[in-house]
Amino acid sequence: MIKYPTIWPQFFTASIQQHFQLLKEPSYKDIIVSSLKFLVDEARIDLSAFVIMSNHVHIIWQPLNNHTLSDIQGSFMRHTAKQILKRLEIENPELKEKLKVNKYDRAYQV
Repeated sequence: MIKYPTIWPQFFTASIQQHFQLLKEPSYKDIIVSSLKFLVDEARIDLSAFVIMSNHVHIIWQPLNNHTLSDIQGSFMRHTAKQILKRLEIENPELKEKLKVNKYDRAYQV
């Protein structure tokens, strides 16, 4: 039985680092769609709408079953970033290197 949350749907935007036009390629869009499908299938979110632009994504979602908004956002961002970086390693290693950052918790930021 799905337990519905007490919070309202939330609008979320995520942008590609340095606004690279990475999401023009269908394979990267597929990663985002797959991640959203997983969250829906696992009853973590109710997905109202999303749009994928060439360098960012907009999502309207609502956490379900006591999942917090920050947990959902973090999970979505980590998973999609890892998958995109794996694909970049194969398809466009030069662009992957442009996404390199000097942060304590990561080597790359998508």
